[in-house]
Amino acid sequence: MKKLLLLACIAIGSQAAYATKARVLALGESKDDSSYYFMDDRRVFLNPAFLNQLNDGVFLEWGADGAASTNLDTDASPKAEGGVFKNAGSLSYGLHFGNESDTVSLLHSVAGMPNASKSDNVLNVFVAGKSGVEWGANFIYSKNDNNSTGTGKFEQEAMAVRLGAIMGDAEAYAIVSLKNEAEAPNQTQSVAAPTRPAAPKFDGKLGYQVGGSYKVGHGNAYATWKSYGWDQTGDSAKSEGKYNEYMVGYGCVNDHGDGGRTFMRVSGEKVAIELKAPSAKVEVDSLLVPLVVGYEKDATSWLTLRGSVKYNVHSEVEAKNLGTLYTVANNLAIAKYGVTTETKNTRANSVDIASGLSLNFGKMRLDGVLGTDGNAGETGKLTFDDFYTRASAVYTF
Repeated sequence: MKKLLLLACIAIGSQAAYATKARVLALGESKDDSSYYFMDDRRVFLNPAFLNQLNDGVFLEWGADGAASTNLDTDASPKAEGGVFKNAGSLSYGLHFGNESDTVSLLHSVAGMPNASKSDNVLNVFVAGKSGVEWGANFIYSKNDNNSTGTGKFEQEAMAVRLGAIMGDAEAYAIVSLKNEAEAPNQTQSVAAPTRPAAPKFDGKLGYQVGGSYKVGHGNAYATWKSYGWDQTGDSAKSEGKYNEYMVGYGCVNDHGDGGRTFMRVSGEKVAIELKAPSAKVEVDSLLVPLVVGYEKDATSWLTLRGSVKYNVHSEVEAKNLGTLYTVANNLAIAKYGVTTETKNTRANSVDIASGLSLNFGKMRLDGVLGTDGNAGETGKLTFDDFYTRASAVYTF
């Protein structure tokens, strides 16, 4: 597979320096970690040193509060966020608001926290520069308090720092969680769906993500490791959790010289979640080997079209004692990892098609995802009722 990819990636050419969630999703990548092998503005959320390679601009992701039931940013309920990046001499700076973590939302749900206890009011402050190597740093802060006297009272606070460097053909980064706490002291136990514990509390331990990439041939080989630990309390019972995610892969971009670009990636992705509860040990293990092929074409000076296909060459998922989780966490694990039974299975519906377009108006660009309806259903139809299921805007200056 790697030899085929190396042969396919015969040339690396210039490509759009900016990419929104809509563009990244249309090319088959994750909206959370963006791309590990091609350049886009969202890559600063993985390695802030890439801020040095961006021009001045404003970035807007249209949406509202995000999905209410799982706190995730979905096509049916996208999360609003935005920011500005600016170069000032030898340094570059940035401010960004609203980039919530899906992983934090997942872990809070496992602990039985209310939906509103997600990492909210997120502020990202960036600084980057060049001194032999390109470097960057990013401080993240989130705080959300509801001091009502009823059962809706909750508190949440989180802090983290990202550090990164680019050294010729290599890059490296580290993301360290400094604080991640949440509690809902007045929440009462619910035994009816959705089940929730009384007075849940989440105390994050050490959390980090480390990784990097290196140019190999005409593409990039990359690897990353994400790990979190936490203690949770609910119904006066204490549990201990661990989350580990590993990924290795290779991807490349082939510029055809006529305004068209082909994107190709293959990777191995492993997720292991473990919760040691008093009544049982809950485990979720997922392994995917996806192959992604995308294409992007500058059809005219004002229109760019793109699309991708993703196929899981290999997949398996297994869960143990998943039914002991609270309803919201159970449903989230099913939706996110394809867990349906407590036996080892392959992931269903392993083929996914995505498409999108950009409308260019001078220094302004509007990106969107096509082919889904307002409920994020992939209908197989190009309808104009929900023409831009996700809408993003970029203005450069």
